[in-house]
Amino acid sequence: LAVAYEQLYVLGRLQSTYTSLCGANLFLLILRIVNLLTFQARMGILTRTTSRAMEDLQNVSLLLAMVMVVYTLIRHVIVGPKIHTFYIVESSMQVSEVGFACSVSLSVYQTYA
Repeated sequence: LAVAYEQLYVLGRLQSTYTSLCGANLFLLILRIVNLLTFQARMGILTRTTSRAMEDLQNVSLLLAMVMVVYTLIRHVIVGPKIHTFYIVESSMQVSEVGFACSVSLSVYQTYA
């Protein structure tokens, strides 16, 4: 029985590695497509504008990531002992990401409704 669990663990790690490699491959594919779109006139305007704003976008992304981490740690420390979902930092981070995505989509819906 222990051998079967060991084999399942190895298969799980292989599946995780395969998924990570597929994600990296997809990211590189998107970068390549964006590079090809710079030669078209209309799409070139969009890609050049995005490349000029990349430094600001990186700063905003870093700030958002820091806020999410701080929010997750505060939730873990304050609510963690009472609710099992927030007892583990990783699950608290997943709940924070889902909550953030829902709040952003709700605010966008309220803006355009």
